[in-house]
Amino acid sequence: MDGSRTIRVRKRDGSVEAFEARKLAASLLRVVGQAGENSYYVRQIAEAVKIYLLRRRWVCISSAAIFEMSVSALRSIGRSLAADAMEWHQLWRNTRRGRIRVRHDDRKETLWEKGWLCKLAVKCWFIRPTTARILVGQIEQQLISEGVRRVSRDELLEMLNNLMMAYGLADAVPVGQ
Repeated sequence: MDGSRTIRVRKRDGSVEAFEARKLAASLLRVVGQAGENSYYVRQIAEAVKIYLLRRRWVCISSAAIFEMSVSALRSIGRSLAADAMEWHQLWRNTRRGRIRVRHDDRKETLWEKGWLCKLAVKCWFIRPTTARILVGQIEQQLISEGVRRVSRDELLEMLNNLMMAYGLADAVPVGQ
């Protein structure tokens, strides 16, 4: 088995990034940890998914397929509560995400989609797409947790700029937004 091969993951917003078992484990633990599971099972499942993908010689897979593999693996080892927690969390997050509207300068409103903000962060700040997804994911989580239904494009840019400065990734607000 060739462990050096890169498996690509297609995200919901259309972006593609390299599969990393440790990122999958961290993502799973955030949810299943709330169901009382420890990191041992989560790490083992993430490694099992990686091995399965390598053995199948998959080059690219959707994040939704990885999610389903993880839920299935949890159920197969008798961790149904953790699998239920993952499915509930995903449903809850998708429902909340779908309620957010972005107001643009021309007063047009669109559904929240973090892909455009990720692309803008990469372009303006010259950061890696993975870093942009993490930062914009934090913005999305803040919007969801605060129950925001409408947010202006300018407010989103301000939130991104503040995060960039808070993490020391920028000295000043970029030009050309």
